[in-house]
Amino acid sequence: MRVIIDGDSQPEKEKVIALLQKYNIKVILIMSISHYTENINPYAEVMYVDNRAQEADIKIMNIVKDDDIVITADTGLSYFLLGKKVVVLNPRGKIFSEKTAGEKIEIVHLEKKIRRSKKKTRIKGPSSYKNEDLKNLLKTLKYLILKYNRNL
Repeated sequence: MRVIIDGDSQPEKEKVIALLQKYNIKVILIMSISHYTENINPYAEVMYVDNRAQEADIKIMNIVKDDDIVITADTGLSYFLLGKKVVVLNPRGKIFSEKTAGEKIEIVHLEKKIRRSKKKTRIKGPSSYKNEDLKNLLKTLKYLILKYNRNL
C-alpha cells in the first residue's frame, strides 16, 4: 500500500505525511515545479512535474498501482482512478465512489456551461480548508490504513 498525494491541491501536507510515517506507509507527493519547496518531510518521495495543465494528474495516472490510496481534489482524476483498484480521497477526507464522482462531474459540467453563457453569474468555489477538514482526512486515512494494511 502506498499513498499518492496530489500536492498541488493538498493543504497541510506535513501532517498527512507525519501520520503515514507513523504507520510506515510509503508516501509519494506529486507537485508542479511552481510549488517547489525544500521544507518537505524527507520521509515523502517527492516528484516534481512541469508546470503545465494536468501534468500532475497524468503523472499520478502513470504511477498508480492496485491498492494505492490517492488524495486529490481533482474530480476528473478521481473518476479515472475509480476504474482501477484504488481508493480515492478528497483533501477533506471524503471517499470518492462511482456515485459521488459521477454527481461531481455533472456539477462541474453544469458550472462550465453556465460560465460559457454570457450571463453574469457567480459560482462559489469550495469553502476554505478548516481544521475539521484535516481531522476528517486524518481519521479516514487511519481507518483505511488499519482496514487494508494487514501488517499493522
